[in-house]
Amino acid sequence: MLGSIFYFATEHWAAVLFILFIAYSLRNRFHHGLHRYPGPFLASLTDWSRFFDVLGRRPDIAHINLHKQYGDIVRLGPNVLSFANLAAIKAIYGLNQGFSKQAMAKGMRLPSLFSTTDEQFHAQLRKSVQSTLSMSALVQYEPWVDDKTATFLDKQKVGQIPVLDLFLLKNPILRMLDRFDLNPFTSAVAKFAQARIGEWVGGIHTAKTSGHGANTTLADRGDLLSMFLKATAEQPGFFYDGRVLVMAVSMAFAGSDTTVISLAAVFYYLVKTPESYRKLVEKIDGEVTAGVIEDRPNGLVSWTESQRLPYLDACIKEAFRLHPAVGLPLERIVPEQGAEICGEHIAGGTIVGSSAWVIHRRPEVFGDDVDVYRA
Repeated sequence: MLGSIFYFATEHWAAVLFILFIAYSLRNRFHHGLHRYPGPFLASLTDWSRFFDVLGRRPDIAHINLHKQYGDIVRLGPNVLSFANLAAIKAIYGLNQGFSKQAMAKGMRLPSLFSTTDEQFHAQLRKSVQSTLSMSALVQYEPWVDDKTATFLDKQKVGQIPVLDLFLLKNPILRMLDRFDLNPFTSAVAKFAQARIGEWVGGIHTAKTSGHGANTTLADRGDLLSMFLKATAEQPGFFYDGRVLVMAVSMAFAGSDTTVISLAAVFYYLVKTPESYRKLVEKIDGEVTAGVIEDRPNGLVSWTESQRLPYLDACIKEAFRLHPAVGLPLERIVPEQGAEICGEHIAGGTIVGSSAWVIHRRPEVFGDDVDVYRA
C-alpha cells in the first residue's frame, strides 16, 4: 500500500505538490473561522503579504489604507487580525485579559520587560525595577541627561559629514555582512553596556580598596545602571548579573530607537509648520523674559520649567499622534478559550493587535483633518 502511494507520488509529483498547496491554502483561508473578516485575499492564504509590507518600510501606511478600504477589522494574515476600533484597545491590552505576547525570536533568549511572554515573570521583573523607572526617579536622572544633551549640542557646531555615513553605518557591504552575523551592528550596544557595568563595579571596588570610599554603595551615583546593580543586592536570587545586562541593553535600545523617532517627529512637524514653530519660540522666549524659565547659556529647559509650557506639550503630543514610534501593531495572542473583541468572538490562538498609526487617525476622535498637524 505504502509502496503504491510512494510510486504514485513520484510519478505525479507535480500534481501532488499542487494538491498539497491547495490543501494548505484552504487550511489557511478558513483557519479559526477568520474567512469571515475582510482583507486582501493573499493575506488569508500566506503571511508573505505581511512580509512585503514590512519590506516596503511603511507597514504603518499600508495598515492605514487597509482599514480605510476594509473597515475596523482587517485580516492581515492567515492567523492575524488588526483592529481599528477604540474598544479593542481595552479588550486586547487591558490588565488581566489573558492575552499573551507574540514570540518574536527563537533560540536562547534573555527575557526583558519588552520581550518576555510570561506575565508572571514580567510582573516580578517590573516590580524589581519599578522604583528605578518611576517619575520621581526619572527626574533625578535629569542632570545626566542635561550633560549629554549639552555635549550633543556642542558637537553639532562641528557639522555633519553625510559622506562618511555612507561608508560606515549605511555601507551596503557592512549591511550584507550584518545579515549573516559576520559584522553584527547590534552587538555594539551589548558591548557598550558590558563596558559601562565593568567600569562602574570596578570603580566601586577601587574606591573601597583604596580607603577613599569605604562607604560607597551601588546606589550612590543615582543613575539607571546603579539602580539595576542595587537590585542584584536586594534580590540576588532573581536579579542576577545577566538581568542587569538585559535591562541595560533594553534601556539603550529604547533610548536610541523610540525616543529618537519621537524627537525627530517633533522637530520634523515644527519645521514643516512654520506658524507652530514661530508660536512655540515666542511662548518660550516670553517665559524666559518673564523669569519663569532660566536663561541658560546652552538654552536647555528643565523638566520642571517645561511643565509650565502647555503649548510645548501640545506640540509634542500632536507629533506623537501623527508619528507614533512603533509602526506595527503590538501583537497579542488570544487566550485558549477565545475572547470577545468589539462584539466578535475571536478563537483562541488568533493573533490580534491594534496599530497606533491607525487609531490616531480616527476621525470621530480627532476630527476630519486627522492627517494635519494642528498644534
